[in-house]
Amino acid sequence: MSICNIHAFYEEDELAKASQVSYLAHEGDVLQFHNAQDFYRKDLFSAYYLAATAFQRLTSLDSRATLNLLSVLCGALFLGVMPPFLRRVFDMPEWLSWIAFINTPILMITFTYGNEAAFAVAMIASAAFALTFGQVPGTVPAGILYAVAAFSRTDYLLIGPALALLTIVRGANGIDWKKTLARLLLLMLVSLTLRSPI
Repeated sequence: MSICNIHAFYEEDELAKASQVSYLAHEGDVLQFHNAQDFYRKDLFSAYYLAATAFQRLTSLDSRATLNLLSVLCGALFLGVMPPFLRRVFDMPEWLSWIAFINTPILMITFTYGNEAAFAVAMIASAAFALTFGQVPGTVPAGILYAVAAFSRTDYLLIGPALALLTIVRGANGIDWKKTLARLLLLMLVSLTLRSPI
């Protein structure tokens, strides 16, 4: 449940997340993340907390404002990469994507207050968009972004099979299975090589 105050949006667990980010930004050693005090699911949302901590150090905002602004920027990233992604994969006009996304209340709500889902969705959307580019130049960043999303919310691991479908390489006679397998293995290798900071 969100607390509805136009001057201070926050979700019921956002203040605990803000405390975690504040601790990491001011007292914790990010290089010793696994030893840091756990205010709220530190190990489960590790990549989100590390990104939010870096963003707070960069902006010098208070923790709650940092999380909210980070979510808004994640929303801008999502809205920036998804319409071109849908155009490249499904030949869907970008204007139609914009209308659909802007008129989806849950999407707009997700990107208005600090939460790990906004960060993970932006990372997954960026990974999917990266896979629409060439073999290695698109696959390596996609694997990194997928791993970051998974270390932000573990349930985003379930999006892996959908990303795997984007590794399909078409040849003159249908699917080029050799290139597809090579691209899929590269995506998996990059994703699995990244380790959690915990």
